[in-house]
Amino acid sequence: MQDMGVERTVGQIKKSFSTLKSEVSSSNKMFNYSEKSADSYKKHIDSLSSSHKLAEKNLKDLKSAYHAEGEAQGYATTKALNLQKAIADQEKELHFLKRDLDNATASFKEFEKAQAIDNSGFTKVGKSIQSVSSSLSGVSQKWLMLVVD
Repeated sequence: MQDMGVERTVGQIKKSFSTLKSEVSSSNKMFNYSEKSADSYKKHIDSLSSSHKLAEKNLKDLKSAYHAEGEAQGYATTKALNLQKAIADQEKELHFLKRDLDNATASFKEFEKAQAIDNSGFTKVGKSIQSVSSSLSGVSQKWLMLVVD
């Protein structure tokens, strides 16, 4: 394939997809089991985004290899059909990767919204009122016990 002007071999492209899939799986596991913060969300989204871009490049290279093989030997050859199947498989994986990226982005937006609400003045006032309320409840219970005794 390299003599046909295709820079990487099909094997190298498939290996790159396999490596990407493994890296994304590892990144997802690390993110899912770690403490969530704005920084961890950003790193996770950046990782998924760069993996998505690389997967798109790999898919483009795979399609180029398919068309090079098809034009040279015919699109009905076993090799071309195997490339066509590999393209379909990789498009499916790319779709899953895009879905992971979209879900991570949506979760990050929800996280930011929750953080903004938690840091708002109303929330702080509400927590202060709850604290005072529980203190007063404790005092009233002690006062009641003194009166009843």
